[in-house]
Amino acid sequence: MMYSQAFFKIAALKIEQKYTNSDNSELLLLFDFTDAHDVDVEELENLIVDFIEGNLADLNDILGDALFALGKSYKSDYRDLYLRAMQDSVEHNIHICYQAGISIENLGEQVFFSISPTEDKVLTSKRAKDFLIENGL
Repeated sequence: MMYSQAFFKIAALKIEQKYTNSDNSELLLLFDFTDAHDVDVEELENLIVDFIEGNLADLNDILGDALFALGKSYKSDYRDLYLRAMQDSVEHNIHICYQAGISIENLGEQVFFSISPTEDKVLTSKRAKDFLIENGL
């Protein structure tokens, strides 16, 4: 399986479509990338979880894309994985940390309180650290 930014964008659209009943069919047609199109949503989720778990130590930006896609499931089953990704990346890659935090926010919790790394990296990092401390990490 080839993992790329396009793969995770398609995965995010498919996952979001399933769990939010949104119609992303027009957007999905824009992507000519068949690997993710040919996989059902549950299998996509499993592939993404495996990818995240296998790449946490690398902290490449594509890990943030994977977290974004999985976060579209709005499933609390993945909360511990998001926390681990936040904890591992908060000092090294704010993009990954932010995507993990946004996935937690999709579960109804407040992490960043409407701040993003493009607005203020220092405050984003501080709020991520505060959230991790509040969660015993």
